[in-house]
Amino acid sequence: PFPRARPVRLPCPSITAQGTPSSMSTATPDDDTTPTTAKTQSAATLTDRLPLDGITLLGTVVAGEASRALIRLGNGRVQHLRLGDRIGDATLAAIEPGLIHLTRKGEAQRLAMP
Repeated sequence: PFPRARPVRLPCPSITAQGTPSSMSTATPDDDTTPTTAKTQSAATLTDRLPLDGITLLGTVVAGEASRALIRLGNGRVQHLRLGDRIGDATLAAIEPGLIHLTRKGEAQRLAMP
């Protein structure tokens, strides 16, 4: 009547340099990642979708004072921000789902996800 226990090691395909699955390998309990197939990577990768100049909002997590924002700067660097953090001469004033509010020289500005 009880379900059988799962094995400790589950087989998962490994990916070769060419992006094709190779022979089955066994994931170790310390390995918490799953190999990404070429098909999945291709479907998840969009080209020419984000502006390459200026600041781009990549994502937000709204959790009261623990809220976070993830941005990409014009130089390609990615930063995790919290309320009150500075971005150049602007200060992160508020975080909403898909939107951050900045104050710069007394003016309120908004940055939304593309």
